[in-house]
Amino acid sequence: ELLPHVESRSLFGIVGRKDIIADSGTLGRADVIGADSGFFAAMKMSLDRGRLLTEEDNRAHARVCVLGHKTALSLFVEQGGGDALGRWLSVDGIRCRVVGVLANEDRWGMNFGFDWLEMVVAPYTTLNDVDPTIHVTAELVVKTESQAHNEVVKRIMNAILVERHHGVDDFEIFDFSRFMEKFNQVFSIMEAIVGFIAGIALLV
Repeated sequence: ELLPHVESRSLFGIVGRKDIIADSGTLGRADVIGADSGFFAAMKMSLDRGRLLTEEDNRAHARVCVLGHKTALSLFVEQGGGDALGRWLSVDGIRCRVVGVLANEDRWGMNFGFDWLEMVVAPYTTLNDVDPTIHVTAELVVKTESQAHNEVVKRIMNAILVERHHGVDDFEIFDFSRFMEKFNQVFSIMEAIVGFIAGIALLV
């Protein structure tokens, strides 16, 4: 769906804290997230090396993943295994190749339900193949062009979601614009609207 006054958006689902196994046999734990290509820009995440997920990765249900900085260190670098790029790990029923590592960025306690540094991000469609319930608590982050447009975007989003959910109001829309000012000083994050989508995946 095309929404007016929207700068960017992302759909992602938090699978939760999971055991992960590197191809060397090293064990670890990290927050596992299924996401589209817009996830990293919406969350203002910077790439340290490699690449981020693409829309082609999602279309192809690719077995690839991007690691948080601490996860890459603990699974590979600190174990004497060298760089994480190109290596393989098993997580939540899939085996994926590491294509990117995120930068070491302190978020000063800002929490979206996952650890910014200890995480594994794989294509949304890939994780949905092994865990079809991921869409039940999917979150849609929408970044507007200006805070002045938040109200109209929320009304349009609400109408679309009610239609998609066949008239069932089983979702919530939160407007974070009131809280963005202090975060803008640190992260330069523009106003965001976060919707928790229950029962449907709005992949576009």
